[in-house]
Amino acid sequence: MYKVIIIDDEKIVRNGIRDLIDWNAAGFEICAEGIDGRDGLEKILRFKPQLVLVDIKMPGLSGIEVIREARKNQFEGHFIILTGFSEFEFAKSAISLGVKEYLLKPVDERELARIVQNIYEDHQKREEINKFAKEDLLRKILFNKEERHIIESQIKLYGLELSAKPYCAVIVREAGLVDADWDNESMEAFPRGWAANIEKVIMDREMVLICHGKHYHEWVEILQKENERVNRRFGKTYRISVGHDVTSWYDLCFSYEFARYLLENEFLFQGLLVVSPDFLRIYGREGGNNGIEHLATLLEIGDLDGIRESAEEYRKFCIRQMIKESEIKAQLTYYVVLLKERLFKKYKAGRDMEMMVEDKLGQMISVGGFGEVMELYGELLELMCRYIVQNNSISVVRRIYYYMENNYKEDLRLKDVARLFHYNSTYLGTVFKEETGETFKNTLDRIRISQAKKMLYETDLKVYQIAEEVGCGDLDRFYMIFKRYVGVSPKEYTKKKTDEKMLL
Repeated sequence: MYKVIIIDDEKIVRNGIRDLIDWNAAGFEICAEGIDGRDGLEKILRFKPQLVLVDIKMPGLSGIEVIREARKNQFEGHFIILTGFSEFEFAKSAISLGVKEYLLKPVDERELARIVQNIYEDHQKREEINKFAKEDLLRKILFNKEERHIIESQIKLYGLELSAKPYCAVIVREAGLVDADWDNESMEAFPRGWAANIEKVIMDREMVLICHGKHYHEWVEILQKENERVNRRFGKTYRISVGHDVTSWYDLCFSYEFARYLLENEFLFQGLLVVSPDFLRIYGREGGNNGIEHLATLLEIGDLDGIRESAEEYRKFCIRQMIKESEIKAQLTYYVVLLKERLFKKYKAGRDMEMMVEDKLGQMISVGGFGEVMELYGELLELMCRYIVQNNSISVVRRIYYYMENNYKEDLRLKDVARLFHYNSTYLGTVFKEETGETFKNTLDRIRISQAKKMLYETDLKVYQIAEEVGCGDLDRFYMIFKRYVGVSPKEYTKKKTDEKMLL
C-alpha cells in the first residue's frame, strides 16, 4: 500500500479529496494532511509518501516552493498540483521540477481516479525495474564482479541500506525444493517481521540474504525462531547456512563463499536446519582418525565405550575436515572390511556372522544422512566386538595381555584395566598371576623393557627419551627395572649391541 499526503490550507478541500475516491482500492492510504505549505513540507520529509496532492497558493510556502524544497531534500515521490483556472500558467512552471500532473478545482472524481491509477502503475513498473536492478547489484556484491567505486555509486542510486556493520551472507533453501523455483508465497513467507536489516535475492533456486547490523550468531538465533514460525504457519521448512562476519560490504563475497561451503557439505549436518561457523567450532574443535590398529584393539578387548568414543571422534574429524559423503563411506567400508578379514579369520567367525556384517555394511553405504551412516558404523563395530568377546575361547588374561602390548605407553593400572574389562581388580590380579606366573605390574614392566631394548638397538634416541616413550617417566626406576630384566644398564646394553654390530 502506497502512502499519500494531501496539502491544502482549506479543510473543506482536504476533506473533499479524501472522500472523492476509494483510496485503499486504488492502492493508497492517506498517511497525513498538511494545513499549509510549511506543515506539508515537514510531513513530506517525515512520512516520505509516494504521492502528494498540493495546492498552488497557500500561506507561508506556496505549492511550488514546497515542491522545490522537497526535491532539494532528495524526495522523489509524485506530485499532483491542485490549482484554479487562473493559476494554470503559474502551475506550468512546476514542470521544471518534474511535476507532470495537475488538477483544476473543483477536482473531477474521474480525472483524479485516472491520474492516481496511472501513478500507481508507474510506481509498480518503477519498483519492478528497481527490484531487478537491486538484485543484479546484490549478485555483483556477492560474487565480487564489479569495481568498488561503481558498486558504491549503485548502492546510493538504488537506496540500499548497507551502512550497519558487521555483515554476513545467508543462504536459505526450502527443504525438499530441488528443481522447482521459489514461488511468491515462499518469498513472502520468509523472512518477515525482522527484515529491516536484510536485503534478499534469488540465485540458483535459493534465497540469499545479506544481513547487517548484527553478528552472525545473533542472526542464527533469529533465523532459528523464524524457521519455527514459518513452519507452524505455512508448513514450510528451510535449510539455512550462515556465513561468517565481515566488516565491509565489499567482503561479503567471502562470507557468501563460506555459507556456500557449509551448504555443499549438508550431508554432515543431517537434522540441523541452521548451520554456521559455530557448528565447526563446537563440533570440530577436537577429533581425529584413530586408525585401524586402535579399532582392532578396542574390538578384541571388548571396550564398547571406547568404540563409541572412537566413532564420535571420527565424526568430529569428518566435520572439521569437511570430508565428502563418498569419501566417508569409502573409508568406513575399508575399515569394516579390513577388520572383518583380520578378526573373523583369527576368531573363526561363521558364515551367518559374516552375512550379518555384510547386510549392515550394505545399509551403511545406501543411507543418505551422515548421522545414519555413523549410527550404522557404530552398530557394525559393536556387532563384531560382541561376537569376539562372547564366542571366542581366548581367555580374558590373554586379551588383557594383548591390550597391554598395544598400550604400554599409557599409565596402565590394574584397577583401570579391570574396570575396562568389567572385572573386580582383586579377582583379576589373582587370575592374571595364576595364568602368567607374574603380577600385572611385573608383566607391564617386562613389556616396556622389551620395547626399550628394541628402541636402544634400532634408534638414536637418548635413554631418557626412550624411558618416556615406553611409559616410564621416572628415569631412576627405568634404570632399575631395565637392569633387573636385562642384567646390565641401558648404556652398557647399548655399548654391547654397538660392539656386536662392528663385528658383523
